[in-house]
Amino acid sequence: MSNEVLTAARILIAHGQVVEVRAITDDGIASGYFDSTEVLATKVEALDGLPSVQGVYVTLNAVNPALLSRRANRIKMRLGKKDVTTADGDIVKRQWFPVDVDPIRPSGVSST
Repeated sequence: MSNEVLTAARILIAHGQVVEVRAITDDGIASGYFDSTEVLATKVEALDGLPSVQGVYVTLNAVNPALLSRRANRIKMRLGKKDVTTADGDIVKRQWFPVDVDPIRPSGVSST
């Protein structure tokens, strides 16, 4: 496991917090909830290595710890219509204030 991924996981999961990992795949959305830094880092690296995964995202702010029971420290690869993910109301504490800034480009053109 890379030190960069583990370090980021340790920053995000502090003091027993729970975060969601979500990925966009060829088959739909994958999701899991984590309170273990080591398991999160291992699962994220495995997801990142799959050719069918276009992106992996982690909630920057802690979610309701009860959500851990949805998919505790594991990733479900193809969510069904009944599988729910984190909603705005599930965020229990704002620790990070993310800002996404992109250059003005035509639709369909990557900003990177």
